Amino acid sequence: MQKLLNVVQEFTAWCGMQINVKKTYLLVIDNDKMRREQEPVPLLTINGETLKLMNLDDTCIYLGYWGTGNGVMRATKEVVRQKIIAARYLIKCHPLAPELATELFTNKSMGAFRFSAALIEWSESELNDVKRLCVQACKNAWHLPRSTASALFIFPKTHAGKESTMPIEVLTRELLLHAERCMRHEDASTKIMLAGLNRTLDEWLCDSFAELIKAMELWKWDDATEDFWSRLAKALQQSNISVTWAEQLDSRLASVHTIGKMSWGAVTRPIRECKIRIERIRGS
Repeated sequence: MQKLLNVVQEFTAWCGMQINVKKTYLLVIDNDKMRREQEPVPLLTINGETLKLMNLDDTCIYLGYWGTGNGVMRATKEVVRQKIIAARYLIKCHPLAPELATELFTNKSMGAFRFSAALIEWSESELNDVKRLCVQACKNAWHLPRSTASALFIFPKTHAGKESTMPIEVLTRELLLHAERCMRHEDASTKIMLAGLNRTLDEWLCDSFAELIKAMELWKWDDATEDFWSRLAKALQQSNISVTWAEQLDSRLASVHTIGKMSWGAVTRPIRECKIRIERIRGS
């Protein structure tokens, strides 16, 4: 590692770039706590200065995302939540028209949520908390008390509701856009996405993405959001959205999965449906 840093130092000196050592840290990523304690941390230097050591559980920001070295992104969620709260108070006792105040809140709050929605795993309780903040902001926009029924802002316009923008809608849209951007060209990004889809299908015992979407009817949100593809499938199923490229995607997987034959997930689906019905009637 020190040799690589020496090469970087030579390159920056050659091209006239400067390294801000104050923003450069050493982070040892290793989940084995015993090994981390036994092996000494190397002392690395650049430009004659020793790099500061960052603990694995310390929160840092990288490319706009807040997280720790072991992959915990709770700090990013808290940053998004605080920005939504700030946007909610921004339109409290506002002089604007209710529609304009709602649009202002949506642009500021959902803009912060949208940035990390596709890559961060949000639990059902966390999404409900964001939804609650959004509904409270809508009530502020219309100068209504907190005790006002929330259904007015959640229901669609066809059912006399305001059809306000909710987190699950933004999350589904961003997941779709992320998949489309990553698979737009036949490159390494597409191969990575397809490999991830293959792993997801193997894990859920499905042979196609369309079947994976259907399988999500029997699973709760928190049980189906461990990876990107299962999260997308659950979001599409929960939002009742069909995608036109699902069949095209399945045809690209034909070389790995046998499309057309009944998978183990499809065979056991009636059993799981029966189990869920029994639990609803008699309890678990």
